[in-house]
Order: sequence, then structure tokens, then C-alpha cells
Amino acid sequence: MTFNNPSMQAAYHAQYRQVRDIRIDFIRVDKARQWMIKFSSVPNYLQLLEKYLQQLCLCAFRKDIFTYIKSVLHPDYVEAALAGEVPLCYDSMHNALAKRHCLPQLAYGNRLAVKNINVLFTWLWEWKDGHFERKGWKDKPYRMLFQQGFQAVKTARGVDGA
Repeated sequence: MTFNNPSMQAAYHAQYRQVRDIRIDFIRVDKARQWMIKFSSVPNYLQLLEKYLQQLCLCAFRKDIFTYIKSVLHPDYVEAALAGEVPLCYDSMHNALAKRHCLPQLAYGNRLAVKNINVLFTWLWEWKDGHFERKGWKDKPYRMLFQQGFQAVKTARGVDGA
């Protein structure tokens, strides 16, 4: 299979922005890792870099969510949402969705698999839990960024500090 195939080039071109953004995110995480190693003796700097890594991961997660619901976004919010700049809270989601679509619905009830925030965090982010089968989304960029960021913190602070 060659890349000079017109249909493959068209598919790549259609996804270029997303591929570029993911690549840039991984470069940012690696740069933060380098800074964490270089400035490992400055606790305030490490804390700032950890917050930076958290925000990178959350931004990648928002990009992923909004990519899937792109067709129902209000035209004024598409660019910001796909850049990961729109928070995943009720008010922001309400504003970002096109008016012809339903309002965001909050899930509730006794039969939910996710009953607290710790389970939700584990389900979305953890990779060594052995409890949840994640099938097609176990290799999502936001999860891989989190793993790479976790390794950076582990390198700088040690196993207990991560």
C-alpha cells in the first residue's frame, strides 16, 4: 500500500489537523518531562509542570469528545470546541450545542455502572486496573498522553510521588 494513493491522501488530508494537534500535544508532554528532570529539585516548578500536564490531558480529552459530536455543535463554537477550549460543564455544553438539538442530559439512577467520580476517573484514565474492558478506546490520544505524563511525574518525583 502506498501513500500516493489518492484516496489515502484525501483521508490523511481530512484528518491532518487532528493528527498535527495530537503530535504537538505529545511534543509538549515530552518537553514538560525534560523540564521536570532538569528542575527536579524545585518543588514549586514541578507542581506547576504537573498542573500543565493535567491541563494538556484534559484539553486532549475535550478535543476527543467534541470531535465525536462535531455535527451537533453550534457553528460559532466548532473551532473553540475542537481546539479543546470549551469546558465539559453543563453551561458550556448547553451553549456549544446547536439549538436544534436536545439539551445535555445528566445521567442518574441506580443501574449506572459509574456511581462516583473515582470510578469515572479510573474508567476514563487508568490503564493498569484490570477491571474495565476499554476495547477500541484504550489507545485514545488523551489516555496515551496521561500515561506519558504519569511516567514524566514518576521519573521526576519517584514512584511514591506520582
